[in-house]
Amino acid sequence: MKNKFEYASRQSCNQANHGSDKGRLTLDIGLHELTSIYPNRVQTLYGAPCVIFRDHRWTLPVVFLAGKEGILNLPVRMVTFDRHPDSLSPIKGTVPLELFRREEQDLKELVGLVRDHLSPRDDDWIIAGIELGLLSDVIQLGSLSENPEGDAAVTRYRDKSGLDHRIFHLRRPLQELSYKGAFADPSNSAVKQGLWDILEWFPGTGLIQVSKKNLVTDIDLDFFTFSWERYIFPFSQEVYENEFYTHSQSSYGCSGLRPVDWMRGLIASSGLINMACEPDFCGGNEKSEQVLADVNRFLFESQINTLDVSVDYHPEYPTE
Repeated sequence: MKNKFEYASRQSCNQANHGSDKGRLTLDIGLHELTSIYPNRVQTLYGAPCVIFRDHRWTLPVVFLAGKEGILNLPVRMVTFDRHPDSLSPIKGTVPLELFRREEQDLKELVGLVRDHLSPRDDDWIIAGIELGLLSDVIQLGSLSENPEGDAAVTRYRDKSGLDHRIFHLRRPLQELSYKGAFADPSNSAVKQGLWDILEWFPGTGLIQVSKKNLVTDIDLDFFTFSWERYIFPFSQEVYENEFYTHSQSSYGCSGLRPVDWMRGLIASSGLINMACEPDFCGGNEKSEQVLADVNRFLFESQINTLDVSVDYHPEYPTE
């Protein structure tokens, strides 16, 4: 018998699946002229348009386009699942990003900026997104998985226009939904700095109530891998079962919530899903394909047509 959290998650996802397909079609049309960068058709995941592409920095033009088309209200809040922080300062500085923001340029100019200005290692796109006026606050899940003591709970960043932003550095969902975790314990440092307010998260209900237009879920497939020395290993079935299907243990209201249900509810509450396949950080093309298939099977109830997805390709970027 399902507990209240599984029921709440299922109810939220079912409601989202009856939503309009307009956002998916709008993004498909908008990205049509950039098929070498975004060759995969836009899919639907728990009622939200889902854009799947190769390199993580290319999440920014999708967010920009979604804002232009009224799918999102920019700047948007983002929850990102990633094994790496991706929040370094752009190595080439922020001046071109500031100019783009002030001059209200178009998608073509943004593609040129991402191509020429951001790191091919995909480690500076979050700060770039903030300076471009696309992102407000960012919640990183998994960025502490390989270096648990590497960051404080929150990094505060003031962009060049003078606005303050928060980047939260969290562990994997099961840890943060359990005892003393950031989604379970009101005394947690991240909670005291506004984490719950960003998502309008209420542990007692298991629901995220922020407006869909104000939230993006961003997924890097390398979140579902381990690295050891020079080797990368995709999660096994055992890891999925233990990390996502184990009921959380907490003294507060979310005790008993499964991370898989929390994640599905998060996606159903989002206006956009971006998914970066990142084969270079997943151990190659075959491992990236395996991760996508496993995530789709174990977490997303096979809603993604993985046969229609290319995880590795060589983008041809516009030169004019």
